[in-house]
Amino acid sequence: MSIVFKQVKDRDRSTLRQRGPCLTWRVPDIRYGKGKGRGLAGPHVQLGDLWLERKLVAPMADITKPFMFVDWDETTYDLERGGRIAPGVEGLSVFYQVTEFDDISGQIESINGLSYSLLRPYMCSGGQIEIDTELNARVEDARQRKAGDDKRRRFEATWRHPRPGEFAVEGGHRKLALVAPTLSFRNIEFHWRTSKLYCRGSSPAFVMLMTVDSVFSGKCCRAYEAIGGRGNESIAAEEYAAAFLLTRWIQQNLQTDLGSINPLFVWDAGKPAGCCCNNGYREPGVIQTTWVDDTRFAALVNFRRIPEVSTFLETAGYRLIEQRERQKRTRR
Repeated sequence: MSIVFKQVKDRDRSTLRQRGPCLTWRVPDIRYGKGKGRGLAGPHVQLGDLWLERKLVAPMADITKPFMFVDWDETTYDLERGGRIAPGVEGLSVFYQVTEFDDISGQIESINGLSYSLLRPYMCSGGQIEIDTELNARVEDARQRKAGDDKRRRFEATWRHPRPGEFAVEGGHRKLALVAPTLSFRNIEFHWRTSKLYCRGSSPAFVMLMTVDSVFSGKCCRAYEAIGGRGNESIAAEEYAAAFLLTRWIQQNLQTDLGSINPLFVWDAGKPAGCCCNNGYREPGVIQTTWVDDTRFAALVNFRRIPEVSTFLETAGYRLIEQRERQKRTRR
């Protein structure tokens, strides 16, 4: 539907009468020129017929093409025209905007480059109804789309029990050797396997076990989803889980050695001041806590990969060596 301006009642003094149906007479029982502006829209009263003719009626009255709705985000600003344009649109371009805050709402910005707030008082009811109906439909589509996105987001973040056979069962293992300054060493092994009991959303999960000298030393369950590292770095979930278990074991068993390493931050429970979270520490290192009985505890933070743990342990005189399985010789 094209814009059709309502007939003005008793507009003999107006030069706009030659265009036929053109403007809305908002208060039909007031004769033109006798109502002290009460029958006209505000800009018309302030700026007069000439402004209305040049800015509103002349650009719009002869256009009979249908409304073409264009999202505000798809428009560009044209310096020559001094406004936003949408190339390739045939018809009356209706620029609308749908905003998402606490609730989704929409508004019409302009029609054919003219502010909708100025144009609306002069439009026929059919044109207003058509525009409002189309805008409401697009707002409802945005609400449905947001509801679907929220539902998928909640699903992907929810731990659940997978259906039998939903995910292929995979596994792997990794061996490390921790060499102490005294040249004693410990064998560290990681074994993981796809979990049949848990998954998160559409991603399968795995359970990883850690043993030190064949003694169980930790377990964790994570989804097979890459972890965001520093910058654009992407870290495999298995790598992140192994680093997590290894740093927890180091915290429990190498506190004496960790106490000799210069910490990133020291928190004194007897004189609490500040917090390591507020100091912007993002590099791997030690956060040291001094308790009220003067005992100390060193916690490892921001370790995401095994090579980071290996580099850190070298400062304490340890070496972490990746062990590769030897291929068995076959008889010929």
